[in-house]
Amino acid sequence: MNWIEIVAVVQLAATMAMLGVIWVVQLCVYPRFADLDSEKFVQAHLFYCAGIGLVVAPLMLTELLTAIFLAWTGNGGWMQWAVLALSLGTFLSTAFIQAPCHCRLMQGFDDARCRSLTSGNWIRTCLWSVKALLVFILAVAPFCY
Repeated sequence: MNWIEIVAVVQLAATMAMLGVIWVVQLCVYPRFADLDSEKFVQAHLFYCAGIGLVVAPLMLTELLTAIFLAWTGNGGWMQWAVLALSLGTFLSTAFIQAPCHCRLMQGFDDARCRSLTSGNWIRTCLWSVKALLVFILAVAPFCY
């Protein structure tokens, strides 16, 4: 196995892990924020943010770095460039939609902000879903010939 293949496997693992995380967050975590007792919301939300950050930050960074490397080396052609664009899209969505919502929610429960967080997260959910499909295709395509 050469370096490009190793990096591609790492990219596949990180992307599939994030696909699982984003769907759990979208369907199970964010919608339940509104069900939390408003007095305990801030503590629960802070606990969530600290924990999810430990999981998501290394995976997202791994995804981005592997996408840059594989696009730069020319592995995967236009599909790998699309994967890189989708990676950048998830970073931008996180920075400009989800992170500001989370910062405001750290001040206290806000039903409208919770709904905004959940609805805005569909952007990342869709981006990661498409990205996972492309990364999967890139990973299995060499075995199809």
